[in-house]
Amino acid sequence: MTPTEPWEDLITSDDIHWLYGEGIKRKGGTGSVSQSGCVDGALGAAYTAELYSMPEVDDEHIISGIIFCGYLMFYLVTKHCWMDGNKRVSWESAMWVLLKRGLTVQVSDDEAEQFCLSIAKGEVKSADEVVTWIAERLAPVV
Repeated sequence: MTPTEPWEDLITSDDIHWLYGEGIKRKGGTGSVSQSGCVDGALGAAYTAELYSMPEVDDEHIISGIIFCGYLMFYLVTKHCWMDGNKRVSWESAMWVLLKRGLTVQVSDDEAEQFCLSIAKGEVKSADEVVTWIAERLAPVV
């Protein structure tokens, strides 16, 4: 089956909604329906960022999906698609995308939580900062 959206080989809107529901089940929270178009908007914006950030030449050091991952994480935190659980689903979605590329980030749960909180508080001001933070901590899944 051919994906209908170019990012669907990494993650879909349904995947993100499923991750959100699982996070609410595991960690608690009020749970809610996402704002109409919010998740799809975050996916589209993240894909556009990756598309226009990639160099024109093939570079074996460029890992496709990293820019998408960072932008998706930033947008899912800052757009507040749900009443509760936005930071949690943004982290889980980013890790899902990385896992599709055989990657993860080497951080503790506390470091991940603090980073997501810093995005929510506006201390991390751009998605590019998120991409850099992720890239500096990348590791292969073992």
